[in-house]
Amino acid sequence: MKKFTLLELLIVIAVIGILLSLLLPSLGKAKYSVRKAVCASNQRQAGTGVLLFTKDYDKKFPDVQNHHNKAPYTTRVAYWTKTNKWYNLGKVYKKEYVSTGETFYCPQNAINGTTKLTFEYNSNEEKELEIHSGDYYIRVSYHLLPNKMSTTARRNLLLSKLESDDLFMSENIESKNSVAHRIYKTGWNITKIDSSVKFKYSQTAWSLIQAGSLSWDWDKAEKVKKELLK
Repeated sequence: MKKFTLLELLIVIAVIGILLSLLLPSLGKAKYSVRKAVCASNQRQAGTGVLLFTKDYDKKFPDVQNHHNKAPYTTRVAYWTKTNKWYNLGKVYKKEYVSTGETFYCPQNAINGTTKLTFEYNSNEEKELEIHSGDYYIRVSYHLLPNKMSTTARRNLLLSKLESDDLFMSENIESKNSVAHRIYKTGWNITKIDSSVKFKYSQTAWSLIQAGSLSWDWDKAEKVKKELLK
């Protein structure tokens, strides 16, 4: 039986290395595509939960938390410790319109290092949402009605007053650090009032977010919303 020479072994190793270098990017993209699909599925389930909530509560949406009445980013908060109350998507969870808290999270956030927007950070062994020591609120991965963010704007908002093509939900748009899909080509899963979900690319929206946080900038938040609806 012929033995491999050292040169032949080196050649085989080199060929394997080349093949791996060609395959790994494709595997990475495949895994990312799965996470992006999970994000879309979670957002669709969350949106369905909200719609079921409105049917049982006189077509009204759950309130946002009211400690920052003018801050756009507050719509992603589920629970606020200073009032010891559930808000926004947290109400949808506590009233059991979704089966698990994992519905409100995008797994791609964990890859980007935004651990406070991941289910693993905000859950315990029983898969329940949990407030951790030193954290004032439970944060989620999705904005509900990002153009109707303040308590005042949301409190009397009825489902029947929204247009079918309006922006119902979106992945986080607060800042460049909270955007889950910053890999390959930046974009967001968005949901319209008619429950349709799609992935939206927008270089203009990304440029607006990169320029600074949207936390207190209503005009910029509105511009991003319009870009996502184009």
